[in-house]
Amino acid sequence: MLRWALGKTHPIAIDRRDRRGALRILRNAGKEWRARGVSVVVFPEGTRYSPSDISEFQAGAILLAQAAKVPPVPMVHNAGRFWPGGRFQIRPGIVISRIGRPITDHLDRTGSVRDLRESLRREIDILASDTTFHQEIL
Repeated sequence: MLRWALGKTHPIAIDRRDRRGALRILRNAGKEWRARGVSVVVFPEGTRYSPSDISEFQAGAILLAQAAKVPPVPMVHNAGRFWPGGRFQIRPGIVISRIGRPITDHLDRTGSVRDLRESLRREIDILASDTTFHQEIL
């Protein structure tokens, strides 16, 4: 169902084996979407994880934000507790989302992918550190 819903949002298909082609697609999409005023949602880890198991971010989300010259807005959710990645079975529960502040410290200069990734990671770690985020709420 999530895949169907996301399919209606005009996703960007990226072939991860063609790294150079994927980067070109992301840069072009970022510029086009900014010109059209379109908001973009990116899952930088590639799948759902438990809130305590945040994985390494892929560079695509960072490159997209840099190409569009827009600040990425970090967000965390605990959906992975109730719908683990790679599984279809969903457990009942309440999904909590937290939205952080836009990361703007790299907009006025050309920051490296690594620097922006570290800034995003720090903000996401702060958002996910709230103890209520990890409780079973039913």
